[in-house]
Amino acid sequence: MRTIPRRGVAIAVVCLSAVIFLWRPLLGGEVFLPLDALLHLHPWRYSYERVPVNNHISTDSIRQVYPRRLLTNDIVRRGAWPLWSPTILSGVPLLDDGQIAFFYPPNLIFLIVPLDKAFGVYACVQLILAGLGAYAFAQCIGLDEGPATLAGVAYMFTEHMLTYLPFPELSGATAMLPWCFWGIERAVSSGA
Repeated sequence: MRTIPRRGVAIAVVCLSAVIFLWRPLLGGEVFLPLDALLHLHPWRYSYERVPVNNHISTDSIRQVYPRRLLTNDIVRRGAWPLWSPTILSGVPLLDDGQIAFFYPPNLIFLIVPLDKAFGVYACVQLILAGLGAYAFAQCIGLDEGPATLAGVAYMFTEHMLTYLPFPELSGATAMLPWCFWGIERAVSSGA
């Protein structure tokens, strides 16, 4: 009987932890956006004042990121580069918009997956990237499989990561941070 490599178990634990945490948008059909906040914005504001809002301050993902992503997807599907957004004042550059992060590879998810599901899938990918990055960095500095796996799962669920998970531009940067540490440690240890 073949045994599963310990690294495979660690990767499976990290991936399974992310899927379990985000099971509602991934498997339950929910949307990973603060849609309840829309009820407190115009034109619906006065009709739904008594509807509780989870966090009325964090509405950027539904008020800014979603519409820009919708516009970007529309422009790309028409076969053009998303260079300019005519929807804000007299227009603003769209390609270099930090909230879109067009050239960040995981953002391809927004072009492939339907947009209402893409935010949940993207969040799951960011959690997995963060966990695997922390795991790789912990291995690089000499931790065994068990503690390195624990480090990966713990980093996935830090307050900063979970707070900014609905914001693609911020969760992407947080997910890539341990990979930066891993790269620096590898470069320093190899003498490059």
